[in-house]
Amino acid sequence: MPNTIRGVSNIVQSEYSGVANAIGAFIAQISGQYEQIYIYSREPCEDSLKDPQDKAMKQAILAGALSETIQLVEVEETALAYHPENATRLKVEVVGKMK
Repeated sequence: MPNTIRGVSNIVQSEYSGVANAIGAFIAQISGQYEQIYIYSREPCEDSLKDPQDKAMKQAILAGALSETIQLVEVEETALAYHPENATRLKVEVVGKMK
């Protein structure tokens, strides 16, 4: 950051501002995502949701998340109107703490 900016009377810069982004990276959680098309007429919604959630958890663990800390944070369900068998695209995201 420059020492002066036109129109700004006072700039305050922390002594440790150069490493502030590292703190955010350190406290961030590890995520895993998975998406696939499921056909609810063949398999109920509840059963269909378990599959992408398990696969997203595996992705998070491979990325370095502790398995016991992983939580489901997002499920996006999009019905595919043009499909004759009640197909739905499920997208799942989980997060967990870093090992």
